[in-house]
Amino acid sequence: MMRDSVRFAVGLLMASALTAPAGAAPAGLTAPVPNARELPTTATSHPYVASKHNLVPLDLATVGYEEVETLVSGKANVYDWGAAGRPAVKTADVPYATRILVRRPADKAKFSGNVVVELMYDARSADWAMVWGYLAPKTVRDGDVWVGVTLPKSTIALKKFDAVRYADVGFAPPAPLGCKTGEGGDTIEEGLRFDMLAQVAALLKSAATGNPLAGYGPDRRLFMAEQGVDIATYANLFQPLVRLAGGAPTYDGFILKGNQAGVMAKLNHCAQTVPATDARATFRPNGTPMVTLLSPGEVVGSLATQRADSDDKADPYRRYEVAAGNHLDHWSYIGFPSLEDQQKAGVLQGTADWPFTARCTPETRLSVNPVMRYIWGSTVTNLGAWVKNGTPPPRGGRIALKPGPNGTQLVQLDAKGHAVGGVRTVFSDLPTSVDALSAPGPGNCREIGDTYEYGWAYLNSLYGSPQAYTSKARARVDADAKARWLTAGDAAAWKAELAAPVEPPVVPAS
Repeated sequence: MMRDSVRFAVGLLMASALTAPAGAAPAGLTAPVPNARELPTTATSHPYVASKHNLVPLDLATVGYEEVETLVSGKANVYDWGAAGRPAVKTADVPYATRILVRRPADKAKFSGNVVVELMYDARSADWAMVWGYLAPKTVRDGDVWVGVTLPKSTIALKKFDAVRYADVGFAPPAPLGCKTGEGGDTIEEGLRFDMLAQVAALLKSAATGNPLAGYGPDRRLFMAEQGVDIATYANLFQPLVRLAGGAPTYDGFILKGNQAGVMAKLNHCAQTVPATDARATFRPNGTPMVTLLSPGEVVGSLATQRADSDDKADPYRRYEVAAGNHLDHWSYIGFPSLEDQQKAGVLQGTADWPFTARCTPETRLSVNPVMRYIWGSTVTNLGAWVKNGTPPPRGGRIALKPGPNGTQLVQLDAKGHAVGGVRTVFSDLPTSVDALSAPGPGNCREIGDTYEYGWAYLNSLYGSPQAYTSKARARVDADAKARWLTAGDAAAWKAELAAPVEPPVVPAS
């Protein structure tokens, strides 16, 4: 196998900026274009999570790309829960500043129109460009743009990493918050992030000075992507509420990863997380296409948010339960900062091969199955066509479950060790390996599973010969591409690198 490198009526938009009186439940808001200025890279100062300084470094210039870091600042509201489970303004006009990291084609003419805006995962209170890890090859091959956004909690690590470069970054509350929950105590108001995200979209779609996408053409389709809870909260509560100055939505699509896809985030720093079973977390269609991506190990934990696929213009939706792959894998981490940069930021864990403090028992490794990376790539391409041309993406089945101990449910596996049902690809239907859904041990081990190669005898029983396997696999890759589960570029690259299982060497008798 390859191991490669609602629409709800919003009411009349307010003519003012993204503000409303405290305590009000606004009927509609307009996102202003924030201030923006470039943070230059020098010989002694580079961005945190810079591509050249990742665990798997990439010199973007060698693939016709460039990287720009931009400081984004403005004023934002802090929200709390209001009537009917809608956001209401708690505190208005609070200054904030964050940074965005942009990877774009050096040749503007090669821009595809697709812009993936990743809310860099803050589980470690530091930026983690997980989505970039899945999309990097597809992005630079197809002319897409990737934008990484720093969330409030991750500003702590930025300032440790380079206090001078990131001196102006911050989400400070106007007064002490009175609670000291999570990272930063009462010095960070996480609730500022929702208006910040709307304003980032306003900037990226504008012709404003400082927009790192200025000159990249008017057709910019912005797709928000994240593993965390912020994206579901924004899509459910703020996408129907906030518009750009001309009335267009802030984001054109959403890609939600994993079993946190339906959990509502805290609306402000001192508030509580709203679970998926809470009525306030009930999804409100907003007319914006949304895709949820799940590996087999994430399906059971996300059953509360499982719903039917839809082509309805008021509720365009796809849920992809992929019949192979893992919650976290090798590709999740290639956009991680280098060990040196992690150490400077005060968040270093483990090694480059195993970026966790605790080891599993027995020792395991990150899965190298690229199936989730390919599904991410096809999802971006299909979402772009859905928004631009109205072409619906393919629909995928649901993974079969079976009863487990104590009333639980488990993923049903086939004879080859892969999930039954779901989105089927060459990796589940013509496999040469199987992915364990978890590993025994502490910490992250329950989320980690290795890729285990089948033995030669078993491969031979399945396919008959290396040549027979190669023929079948290449035909299936073509079929997967035709069904739009693989992009044309990924299919071509996969076939070019596909090698049949090699006969084990003959060991001479001693």
